Amino acid sequence: MADVLLRNCPQVRILASSREGLGIEGEIVLRVPSLGVPRSDTSISADGASRFGAVALFVERASAADRRFALTDHNAMIVAKICDQLDGIPLAIEMAAARIKVLSVEQLASRLEDRFRILTASNRTALPRQQTMRALIDWSYDLLKENEKTVFRRLSVFAGGCTLDAATAVCSDVSLDALDVLDLLAGLVDKSLLVTELVGAEQRYRLLASTRQYATELLEKGGEADIVRARHAEFFNNLAQRAEDEWSRTPSRVWFERLLPDIDNFRTALDWAVTGRHDVVLGAMLVSSLAIFWARGPQPEEGRQRLLRAIAAYTSVGEAELEAKLTLALAILEMQAWRYEPALAAGTKAKELYEKLGDRRGEALAASQAAEALLRLRRHEEADRMLDFALQTFRELGEPRLISVVITRKARNIQFAGDTEKALQLYNEAIPYAKNTGDVELMGSITNNVAEAEFGRGNVERALDMARNLLPTLAAWDRIGRALTQANIAAYYIRLGRYDDARQSAREAIKDARPAGPITYAESIQHFSAIAAGQKDWQRSARLLGYCERAYKDLDTHLDFTERQEYEKLLELLTKELSADSLASLKAEGGALSDDQVYDEALKV
Repeated sequence: MADVLLRNCPQVRILASSREGLGIEGEIVLRVPSLGVPRSDTSISADGASRFGAVALFVERASAADRRFALTDHNAMIVAKICDQLDGIPLAIEMAAARIKVLSVEQLASRLEDRFRILTASNRTALPRQQTMRALIDWSYDLLKENEKTVFRRLSVFAGGCTLDAATAVCSDVSLDALDVLDLLAGLVDKSLLVTELVGAEQRYRLLASTRQYATELLEKGGEADIVRARHAEFFNNLAQRAEDEWSRTPSRVWFERLLPDIDNFRTALDWAVTGRHDVVLGAMLVSSLAIFWARGPQPEEGRQRLLRAIAAYTSVGEAELEAKLTLALAILEMQAWRYEPALAAGTKAKELYEKLGDRRGEALAASQAAEALLRLRRHEEADRMLDFALQTFRELGEPRLISVVITRKARNIQFAGDTEKALQLYNEAIPYAKNTGDVELMGSITNNVAEAEFGRGNVERALDMARNLLPTLAAWDRIGRALTQANIAAYYIRLGRYDDARQSAREAIKDARPAGPITYAESIQHFSAIAAGQKDWQRSARLLGYCERAYKDLDTHLDFTERQEYEKLLELLTKELSADSLASLKAEGGALSDDQVYDEALKV
């Protein structure tokens, strides 16, 4: 009818809403997006949250259901999480908000795993398919063709979406080839059951959370869940292994940004393979291939815990190559957790295993990793011997990125030993290799180290300029790099007596310091202690330093040059200004503070 009307009445305009386009000449399709949702993994105030459409709708409907409800700074993050879990879908948000008359927001958030029982409408005049989320999705699913239903169910194994290659590998079989899957994906997009997102230069496909839960239930009932999940795990294991092979030849930013969109798929594959004990060998290969990704990515401790679970579950014998790979991965992630002795033990063992395999590259990687732990343990001569071996090997193999990494480690080792001038010479030697790789992150790491060396020489302004210029070049995902750079900037400002600037940088550092690791966090707190001392707030300074001392002792760590120098001056100053008993008492108070408590205390500076 619409087609006939438009052909015969050229001035007529039809505005229609539908689950899919009409497919007629002259039609312009406007996909109505979900409402805006704040990120649920970051803190947010009530004022900030209320600016998002999804939160505003939730508050409006929740207030209508219970006039006592109000959005506050206390519950804003929970409401944001609810809206995020519901993908900003207005109908789902309205149904959830209506439950506020019988549930608190905390209770509602915890019950959304059973969303199809929670999400029902109180409006009895609504169409039957609009009275529950299940009925709405039932209606859409029943209109699909059989092949569309098959692909829809299989797509439920993907967490956080997937690429066309991933969808094809997991969803195709003898009855569905790659072109069939592409056509069926397009059909599901047209029917508003699948969302497309352009990430970089690649299109990704994603089921919304409620739709995915529905599809998962159907996949389980259909009896093909294990087969499809095995294909999913195999695809992402292959992806991780290819990425591992390409790491030394690919700029860090390009490499990480290829993998980051699939972090939830890696987690899902590991949960199935290792936690579910469906394929422990595959899980061990997958988690060890991702060691560098975990170490430098957003959740290094998660990676370490997943690796430890895989090692505990892995009982195969005769897999010498996989054992070596797991051991090297352990050395990398133990080092990232600032656990120097376990990192050294794993690195040394990995070197021995690779030597037995005749794998010179693996042996050199393990030697370089063991040297990083030796450096931190102040065993500088041993570290230098390990690094010399690694450097010679990488030169013979023609690996410019790894040559740059090892020369940088040699420079840091010499710098830690006290020879700043020699360290600067080596940093300058590493720079051309890093530039040839086009790796911005590698250059940034060297720049950070050069700034520290300049600071050690007393060139504070030069160090500050270098660190400040580096900051805008750091990737959004590089939380460790941002935390370290901001912490260094804070230290440089403190040395210059610019305490307001130091406070601002320290506040930025502490945002990323906790995910970056306990030492980075403690060092960031130490900068707040130094700022407090600079403002003659001796008691708060002493409490904050007490927390740091306890953290350093618990982790058995040795501080970097800048933090060590700052710590020594700070302790000297507090000893001068406070009595011995008072200082000891205040430091004991600080040592008893939790991570959250010391965070609040630091922000009072």
